Amino acid sequence: MFLCGLFLTYLAHRPRLPIVKTRKKQFTINHWSLTLPHHILIFGAGKSATVLISYLLSRSEKNKWQITVVDADIQLAQSKIKHHPHATALSFDIRNSEERQKTIQEADIVISMLPPDLHYLIACDCLAHRKSLLTASYLDEKIKGLEKDIRQQGLTFLCEM
Repeated sequence: MFLCGLFLTYLAHRPRLPIVKTRKKQFTINHWSLTLPHHILIFGAGKSATVLISYLLSRSEKNKWQITVVDADIQLAQSKIKHHPHATALSFDIRNSEERQKTIQEADIVISMLPPDLHYLIACDCLAHRKSLLTASYLDEKIKGLEKDIRQQGLTFLCEM
């Protein structure tokens, strides 16, 4: 549930964007326009990701979200999405830079439920492809070192404090 709260916090506090006509859905909170992500990428389908995946899937049709769940174990990823029409399960080695970057590039927002030592790999790719990142792990020194670049690109990297 913690990451569900993080996700909603992200939506409420991400950088304010002007209202423009795009293919992405627009809505207003307190007179601020926000662009909702259409493609949510989740790395990791372990026990801690179960509630988050279920929560996002339950709201995916209403919000027109496409959810992609990536895990080293394809059967685990498939069991979490349960043949949902708005979800896809993928499996590859997270250390495979080419696959990881390709998948991140296709997403609107990335959520990492991986072990903390792998978040930096994801964070660097998110930065390179201008994608916001949410994790349920504490902010570490490596990711903190990216703060200047994250701010310059107007991205949101949300970690537990």
